[in-house]
Amino acid sequence: MIGLLTLGTSPREDLENVISPIISQDHLLLQGALDNLSKDEIVALCDIPGNYPLFVRTVYGSFTIQREALLPLLTNKAKEMGGMGVKAIILLCSGDFEPFSTEIPLMIPARLVEGGAKSIAKKGDIGIIVPVADQVPAAEARWRRAGFNPIMMDVNPTTADAEEIVKSLEPHFLEQIVLDCIGYSPELQKELSQRFGLPVWLPLTLAARVVTDLYPEIRTDPDA
Repeated sequence: MIGLLTLGTSPREDLENVISPIISQDHLLLQGALDNLSKDEIVALCDIPGNYPLFVRTVYGSFTIQREALLPLLTNKAKEMGGMGVKAIILLCSGDFEPFSTEIPLMIPARLVEGGAKSIAKKGDIGIIVPVADQVPAAEARWRRAGFNPIMMDVNPTTADAEEIVKSLEPHFLEQIVLDCIGYSPELQKELSQRFGLPVWLPLTLAARVVTDLYPEIRTDPDA
């Protein structure tokens, strides 16, 4: 069993529908860090200060919550999932996280994407698409620390329009693009790749494929 840990609440059928062609549905267990919290309790989290805002989807709607407010809840839920028999956990967020305390492997998609982007970078010109404007400064600083020259854009994953992205990023002569949120779709990735003729990174599918390399028995297609 592979744990899927989302920042918000479960269910997240949209994310499971992206992962299940790669990891068999029979091997997936999705939980949310904010499961069992009331709307008032979630709203209160929004008031906790921090320096890395994250886009969080819940059954009550979407919120911007600081990483520092989420980290204790994520840690507790990861420990809880470890007791449910999961082999490893994929953190369903592409934000910048240090590994937090778990007894089982924790896959952090941000680290995979950054490593992949570095492996093919030449000049370092990269398009970074984040879900909310509040996230732009922290995400830009993170990618600059990693050695890139990021061109930033904020696009809501639920209303993402490829044409808008193309118009905004096309003049910048980029080497690659990162859809820097778990909520962006493979369909958007495919359309942008075709329009730009560039590598376009999608953290969710990348993490799922890496996990199936580590645990081949969980693949949807055993012969893949």
